[in-house]
This record gives sequence, structure tokens and C-alpha cells, in this order.
Amino acid sequence: MASEACCKAGPPVTVDHTDKGKEITLKDITAYVSGNQENARAGVLLLYDIFGLRHNQVRELADRIAEHGYYVVMPDVFRGDPWTFEKFPPQDKEEFQRFLARINAAAPADIETVKQHFKEVGLGDKKHGVIGFCWGGKWCMIACADPAFGAGVTAHPAMIDIEMAKKVQCPMVMCPAKGDVDCEPLLAELKKHPWGDKCTHKRFDDQIHGFCAARGDWSDPQVCAAVEEVLSLTFELYDNTL
Repeated sequence: MASEACCKAGPPVTVDHTDKGKEITLKDITAYVSGNQENARAGVLLLYDIFGLRHNQVRELADRIAEHGYYVVMPDVFRGDPWTFEKFPPQDKEEFQRFLARINAAAPADIETVKQHFKEVGLGDKKHGVIGFCWGGKWCMIACADPAFGAGVTAHPAMIDIEMAKKVQCPMVMCPAKGDVDCEPLLAELKKHPWGDKCTHKRFDDQIHGFCAARGDWSDPQVCAAVEEVLSLTFELYDNTL
């Protein structure tokens, strides 16, 4: 089920945004892409929360990362059928578990599709970055076990654990929010590796779960500042690793 922190964070919030990227088709999925693939430092896979890729916050983040010099791809793992805020928090546990089973089953192949796209646009010889929020944080950590990825960032992650951390093969930044999982044991596991000194853990206990994604009220200066800090940590890791 959704975590207590996730349920308490409330429904998505609408923020102003104008797309700088575009939607394309990759095999059988729609993807939002942003950035110049011809001179990008690397490709970045962005994985969002259960509300999908059409909320303005995650599209804004994709554009911001692209502006910093990366080619960002955000695949529609949910196939146009995300969890709706009218049904949040989930009341029907079985329905929500079916939803999670569906999207978790689709994620591995969709990640491979994005990796193939990076190759097709000339970024296949570089390590990729990945960033994930809430549900996407789980798949960010799973992707970081793939040697094709060279750096991972997760903000207010959900459903991550020490066993996932043991499989990670690249540096990560973890930014849990109020009520989220304790990432200190996971950080200790990552620190065991030769690249461990590049790993960072920053708690945002003054922010609700989802502040970087669909639940973030970016009109609030404190929330906006927290998002900027996450982006700063992201750019520091990517720029020094990818």
C-alpha cells in the first residue's frame, strides 16, 4: 500500500508550467523528452510518482535538468492510466495493489526502451543518470543496479530497502521528506563502495512527501527552496559523475 507519509501528503497541487520539451513515441509508449540530444552531457531517465507524467511539477523538473545540459526522457509507464487524485488516498487496497502490480510489471521493459533510445540518439557510450520520486524512487534504486547507469537521485522515495541498496552499482543522492523511510542504513551500505564518498543523504523533514513532484506547492517559498536544493544536489552528482 501507499506509505503513511504518502497518504498524509494529500492530493496533487496545480502549478504553472509551459513545456520546453515534447512528447514522442518510443515503441509502444509515450515519453516526454527535453533537452538537446546532440550536445547533451548524458541521458537522464526520470521516473515520477503514482500520479503520472502529466503533472506540471515533474515536467518542470525534466526541463530544468535539460537546461543544465542533459537529455531527459520521462516514459509513460502507466500507459495513460495513472492513479487519480479522486481515489487518493487509496480506499480499495486490492485495487491499489493491482495498480502497483501493473506498473511494476511494465517498468523493467520501459527502462530498457529508454536505454535503447539513448543509444539511438548517440548517448549509448555514456553512463546514464536516473532520478525518481516516490514510486519512481523505488525504480531509481533498482535502475542503479544496472551498470548502464552512473548516478541516481531519489527524492521522497517509497518502497526502498537495504536489499535494494546492496545491489546498487553507482553513487546516489537520497532526499527523504517528513515521515519517509530512514535512508541512513541505506547510505551506510552505499558508502562501502569505492564511489561511496560521492553518495549523499539529505533529509527534508520540514517538507511533505511529494514536495518535488505532484504534491509540491511551489508557490510556497520554502517548498521552492527545498526543490532548488534537491536540484543542486542532483546537478552536483551528475556533473561530477556522468
